Formats: sequence, C-alpha cells, structure tokens
Amino acid sequence: MDGIFISYRRDDASGYAGRLYDRLVAQFGAHRVFMDVEGIELGADFVTAIEKAVGSCRVLIVVIGDEWLDIRDGQGRRRLDDPHDFIRLEVAAALSRDIRVVPVLVDGAQMPRAEDLPEALQGLARRQAVAVHHNQWEGSTAKLIQALQRLLGDGHDGGQGGQGTGARWAAALGAVSALALGGWWVLGGRGPEPAPPDTLVAGAPPAATVAAGADARTPPATAARPPAAPAAVSTPPSPPPPAPVSTPPAAPTAPAATVPAPPPRPAPAPAPTPTPATAPAPTPATAPAPAPAPAPARSPAATPAAAPTPRAETPAVAATTAAVDSRLPRPGQSWTYRVRGKWPTSPNREVVITTSAVRDGVVDDRLSDPAAAEPVQRRSRAGQGGFVVWPGLGMEFSPYLASTELLGWRGRGFSTPDIDPQWTQWHSQAQAIGHEAVTVPAGRFDAVKVEVWSSRTANGGVASINIEPVRVHYLVWYAPEVQRYVRMQRRVISAAGQEIERDLFELVARRGG
Repeated sequence: MDGIFISYRRDDASGYAGRLYDRLVAQFGAHRVFMDVEGIELGADFVTAIEKAVGSCRVLIVVIGDEWLDIRDGQGRRRLDDPHDFIRLEVAAALSRDIRVVPVLVDGAQMPRAEDLPEALQGLARRQAVAVHHNQWEGSTAKLIQALQRLLGDGHDGGQGGQGTGARWAAALGAVSALALGGWWVLGGRGPEPAPPDTLVAGAPPAATVAAGADARTPPATAARPPAAPAAVSTPPSPPPPAPVSTPPAAPTAPAATVPAPPPRPAPAPAPTPTPATAPAPTPATAPAPAPAPAPARSPAATPAAAPTPRAETPAVAATTAAVDSRLPRPGQSWTYRVRGKWPTSPNREVVITTSAVRDGVVDDRLSDPAAAEPVQRRSRAGQGGFVVWPGLGMEFSPYLASTELLGWRGRGFSTPDIDPQWTQWHSQAQAIGHEAVTVPAGRFDAVKVEVWSSRTANGGVASINIEPVRVHYLVWYAPEVQRYVRMQRRVISAAGQEIERDLFELVARRGG
C-alpha cells in the first residue's frame, strides 16, 4: 500500500505531528495517512500490530523534536533504549523492511548521530532529513509534500478529490493573499492586495476584507484633501470683497466713505481729489483732510496687503494643529520592543516600530526586524479594539488603544484574523481591568491593564482535536504617556488546556515622544 505513517512522541512534538497529519490528509487523503497505533485490540501482540501497520506503508515520517533523542521514562531510563518503546519499534520496523524513512526536524531539533542511537535505529542517522518551521509552515511542508509525491509517484489527491482540491485552493489563497500563517505567533506579509500596508484596521479578517477596509478609508482621506486645495485657491481671489469689509472697522466711517471714492478716480487724475470736496457733506471733511489726504492714498494701497486671506488661513492651520490628539503619536516617533517566547524557535530579539503617518485616527507604522530582509508597513486605527498582524511576530492587539478613555472600556464583536488556514472562525472580546504599575526595561509606568480573549470551537480531526489552538489570551499594559503599550503578553492554549505558546513584548526604549 502506498500510505504514509507518521511516527512521533507525544511528549516531544505532538502539536507538530497533528498539524502535519492534517496537512498530509488534505493532500493525499485520510485513507493514505496513518498516525498513532491506538486501535490495537485487547490481547493482540502490539509488536506484531505495529510491524503490520508500518509495513502497510511506503513512507515512514519520523517527527523529531528537541527532546526526541533523550526523553526518559518514570524510572529515568531513556525511552529509545527500551526494546518495547513504540517509537523504537516503529522506526526499527521501517528500517528493517527497507521502507523509506524521512526524518522531519521540528523546534530547531538536530539530526541524531548514529552513536547516540540504539543499534536497531542507527540507520536513521543516514537518512536525509527535512526541517519544518512553524514560521514558514506552508513553505517547508510544501517541500516535504513535493518529495512525498515523487516518492509515491503521485500527482493526484489520493482519491480524496475534495480534500486535495481544498489543499490546492488553500495554497492558491496563500499565494494570492500571502496569508501563509504558519503559526499564530508568526504570520506572513499580507498579500499583494491593492493596499498591502492596510493589514488590519480594527482587526479586519483576511486580505479581501482588509482591502475593502482600506478602500473604504481611502476615499475620505483623498476627498478631504481636494476640498482643502480649492478652498485655498478660492480664497486668494476673494481679497476685493473683504477689503471694503475690513476698511470700515479699520478707519472712521467718514474716511471710509471717502476712500472708496478716490480709488477709482486717482487713475484719471490725482488732482481732482479736492474737486469732490465741493460735494455738500464731504466739503467740511475735505477741508481738514488736505494733509490726511496722502494717508487715505496710502490706506488703499495698504488695504490689499492687509486684506489677503493668507492671514486668515494661517490661524486656521494653527487651529487644526492644536486640535490633534496629543495622545496619538507623531510621524517619526519610534518604540523599541524586546520580544521573547518560550520555545527555541519563538521570536527572541529586539524590533523597532516607527510611525510613518497619522491621519484621521489611522496610524501607519513600519516594523524593522533583524529577522526580516526589509521593513514592513502596517496600519491600525487608534482607540478601537482590533489586531495588527506582523510577519515574524504575529498578532499585536490594538497598539494605540490608549488614545481613547480606557477605564471601563469594553470591546466585543471586532474581527479576529485566522491564526492558520486550518484554524479559523475566531471571535474576540476585551475589557480594561484597571490601573497597574508595570516595570519594563524602559522604566516604570502607571498603566491601564486590558485583557483580551480570542476563542474558537475545535474542528480538527481525531489526531489534532486536543492539540489544536482554541484560545489566545492577551494581557496588554497601556501607558498614555508613551502613546503605545509598554508590555504585552500573549498565550496560545490548546483544546486540552495546554499552553502551546507564550510570547512577551516589553518596551526597551522610545524616541521622539
């Protein structure tokens, strides 16, 4: 039979084995992928049962984690040294039957050396291995699948048309939207949609929705600018009307009445200016005004200079600047975070997030990550619950929530991105749970603590129903003076209640605040 048998140790890499099982089932069909020899009947010889199960497959995949080689039993003995150890029996059976054995290294595990293995397993050390990384899950497992297809001489979906098609559809979707979310803590760039920087605003779901959200916001921004430009263009032509309005308050009414009359007449001849003094009412005013006459002549010339609307516009701009929320960041402001995880393959480095632009409560940020070749852009909306997805770091909860009134804040019903194409339909809720002093490398801050729960219903197969992620728990400490959070803890919990991942983000330094 051209099946695939997955050998793994529960205490070492059960999470990876479950994900790999689902991935292979989607490609080759459930009837061709085997995992766990748990259906051994009572009274049956389990050695014979294992040899039969392994012998029915053409490929044995050995999932090797960082504890696979040296994990011990309750008496402190290495399990691989036990002749009745299931893993030893599975691998030995495949090697003795000349079944293709493929070591799959996870969690940064190294290939075991022959001298570290029991004699029956030493042939494993000569097998070419493939490394699978959670932060490049789709890419690294795709290489494995291609190799298996060549080994099995298989280009079809193993009789599971729907499942095989589904796997190819998921790969196509990942190529189009770059949502190869290899893990909940590491997600790829948001794909080649029209607005890649608009990763998530208020936690929009996958790329299509994000693009829609970006389009919805872009018109207001572009619409806001055109009116401003016409307004500035239309105001300069309007100095003449304001001139008469400004002159009355600038001078007494009599000169004001006299001033409008001279401007048209000085063009024909400046001398006739006294002639209008023969008019009944102006005559007395003109007599004392011979000396002031030059002053009126200056005032019309000054009127156009005093009337220009640019002076009226300048205060308007100043008013707009003053209206900017001081709780929001400014372009060029940056924060350095130290990111740590519980596993060797978890993010463990310092990253810098810099604000590129701020407009209408929408903040554009740029992430500089030593693990990434180039900086990436993301966009978030201040004051609202939601998620921003950073490649290599995972989901960040509403970084600028402190721009709103946090005490008593409660958020429900905002969209939550899918952690992985296999684990979907998340829903989240959050609430502020009070003030708390928190100390991070950047100092001690009086912060508002916010708790977030993202949850879903387990829907995996038998192999992954207990190990698939069903809850993500966030604790976020916002310090208004920093204009961002100073600490964020993120935990991923499986259906069996085990902690799959725990990440910690702490502020190390800030610039421009």
